[in-house]
Amino acid sequence: AATVEFGLLAMTARIHWAAGQKELAVRSAEWCVARSHELLPRPGEPASIPGFATARNAAAVCRSLGSKMLAFQADFQELLHFEANGNWEEVVRLGARLHQSAGQPATALKDELPPPWMVKLETALCRALGQTQAHEKCVE
Repeated sequence: AATVEFGLLAMTARIHWAAGQKELAVRSAEWCVARSHELLPRPGEPASIPGFATARNAAAVCRSLGSKMLAFQADFQELLHFEANGNWEEVVRLGARLHQSAGQPATALKDELPPPWMVKLETALCRALGQTQAHEKCVE
């Protein structure tokens, strides 16, 4: 049961992230970590109970997921700062890294709009590539 619970919490975090709901995504990952700590062995308890291994693994997975989300948010804010200041080389560098780490956003339908952060990322990267002569000018 614990494996299913942690899998659902991690999946919920990823779904919120893909939908552009960054705060909910980070909170879901943090909740997963907190819940896994509730199931970890207390001092003096045997660590051989299967749920403990699951909780330990879940804590690591959810902590990693949360860290990646927070790092992405920090890099995204930095990209917006570089864009506002016209530092196009840094926008290209960070934009490419963010684009790669974002992957393809999960959308329920082909006609569904991408999350707002993806639109901002694509626009900033397109503008930066146009400014650095590394790409044709983008259509905004």
